[in-house]
Amino acid sequence: MVVFAYEETPDSHKSKLKLEALCETAGIPSSEFLGSTIAAIYSRNVDIGKMIAAASHPKVVEATVENAQTRNGFMDRKMMHDHMGFLPLPKGMNINIDNSKKTLVAGGQSDLSRPVENLAKTALPSFEDEITQGTRAIRGDAGVGSVGQKRLPPPRPEQAVTVPTEILDAEPVE
Repeated sequence: MVVFAYEETPDSHKSKLKLEALCETAGIPSSEFLGSTIAAIYSRNVDIGKMIAAASHPKVVEATVENAQTRNGFMDRKMMHDHMGFLPLPKGMNINIDNSKKTLVAGGQSDLSRPVENLAKTALPSFEDEITQGTRAIRGDAGVGSVGQKRLPPPRPEQAVTVPTEILDAEPVE
């Protein structure tokens, strides 16, 4: 629509024509027109970049191979070996978990000389027990038998607040 509006404009006026006027004539907000135009230009440039890279690829590979054959071409050689699969690629970090029946006591020392029932008394507490105990301590219900019951300490004298009687006698607000 904007192109049609531009084409309909007399040549003598085209040099003075503003984009906002064209968009208004076409019935399109200028921000919408600019947004779609910028997206189209970006997509076109990406395609052009891919085409240039594809056309240049044989020359780049040839230069890489030539440089790999020089004394200082070790990075090019490594890149070529990795690309061609001649060398194993690094796999990333491995984490090994010891899932045997050993019991670890505090300090990380394994003590298999004592019977298992004695080890249980000196072993680290279970993860679940630590989390439950920590959660209760944070919430303030440490030492309470059931979850959810909180006991606050009595207020200190400097924390005492006097509530005006008109607030206490007021009707609830709906």
